[in-house]
Amino acid sequence: QMLLEDPDLLLLDEPTNHLDMETTQWLESYLNYFKGAIIIISHDRYFLDKIVTQIYDVALGDVQHYVGNYGQFITQRDKYYEKRMQEYENQQAEIKKLETFVDKNIARASTSGMAKSRRKMLEKIERIDKPLLDARSANIQFDFDRNTGNDVFHIKHLTIGYEQPITQPIDLEVTKGDHVAIIGPNGIGKSTLIKTIAERQPALGGKITTGANLKIGYYDQKQAEFKSTATILDYVWDQYPSMNEKDIRAVLGRFLFVQEDVKKIINDLSGGEKARLQLALLMLERNNVLILDEPTNHLDIDSKEMLEQALSQFQGTILFVSHDRYFINQLANKVLNIDESGGQLYLGDYQYFLDKVEEQQALAQHQATNDSATEQHDTTTNNYTSQKEQKKLQRQITRQIEQCEQDIETYEAQIDDIDVQLTQPEVYSDPEKANALAIEKQQTEQQLEQALELWEELQEK
Repeated sequence: QMLLEDPDLLLLDEPTNHLDMETTQWLESYLNYFKGAIIIISHDRYFLDKIVTQIYDVALGDVQHYVGNYGQFITQRDKYYEKRMQEYENQQAEIKKLETFVDKNIARASTSGMAKSRRKMLEKIERIDKPLLDARSANIQFDFDRNTGNDVFHIKHLTIGYEQPITQPIDLEVTKGDHVAIIGPNGIGKSTLIKTIAERQPALGGKITTGANLKIGYYDQKQAEFKSTATILDYVWDQYPSMNEKDIRAVLGRFLFVQEDVKKIINDLSGGEKARLQLALLMLERNNVLILDEPTNHLDIDSKEMLEQALSQFQGTILFVSHDRYFINQLANKVLNIDESGGQLYLGDYQYFLDKVEEQQALAQHQATNDSATEQHDTTTNNYTSQKEQKKLQRQITRQIEQCEQDIETYEAQIDDIDVQLTQPEVYSDPEKANALAIEKQQTEQQLEQALELWEELQEK
């Protein structure tokens, strides 16, 4: 309704919240051609990268202006932070030097005058505050005591829904170390699927076979809407009574609840703070399989980046539903796109998924052009369009093959490096180190095998 009014200025506060990917992509396309001015508040970094040309960063009582999209802003912000830190450290060194001179010479008659002069210089210095980044460093680590077997979930003809099936039956193989993003339009059954896999609701049909040693942790975006009159500290303590206060405070500190923050009443917390608290509890469970439903909802950009870093380093298996394309691209190594036919699995990150969809659309367009040309007997036009589409498709496949070959070289080099490490006395004499390297080698070999399969598929095309 607002867009149809064709305004001169759009003021948009989190416009992509509650939109599915298809609608968000449509909005991006529309706004890129919008002739008026736009001011946006958003935590959707992918969206910001596509739309904005300048950024005002409001943080810690200060506002800084940067020219560029989100990716360019991050680079510039970090450079600005480093420059300010260098200026601060230089000034601190100069202040220390002057203070030392004053302390040593103020009491001596021969140097008292110079010391007083230095003291006046100290008083006149306009002190630079120590620069801080909003993204406070947080050492979050999702860990576990024992890993799963290689097979995690074998899902065959799974029918999901409540009274009636939402989609056609779904087939999915999940192996150890997979980070599977589940995407699709709103209402297609993404949350229902992971609830069914996590045994939070029954399947209507089909079978889920689970592997060995699974310890599953489940996070639902609605967990960030819970209520309690307890403090943050007491709420965690009630669930882990054997932990001492120091250790609980240390865990909460990793999730940015520092000092007196732990005394806040849960009912007074924002949605983002409640989400961080639930994620802290999830970390304490030490699961080797994480099933997450919209884990970045309610989180600000700093918290999202903090969670991304922790999950990308997680050595276990993750299945997650998300509309956050930036988050998906950082975390996923497989993408399951659900539709009414049951869905399709793509063996790559979100950008790989987009490339494959573009490739499929190009093939479909090429086929449609061929059909149309046959009906119209317009051979010349058909050949030109066909060659154009074929060249476009060829370029895409060539780029994918080159990337694949780079990945294969990287994985082979990593395996060679691990083999060399395993021959070192300090490694093979330490069972813990040797075991960790053996696991890392096995995971890298799996990635190599997937890359080789993809390379063969692309060569065939």
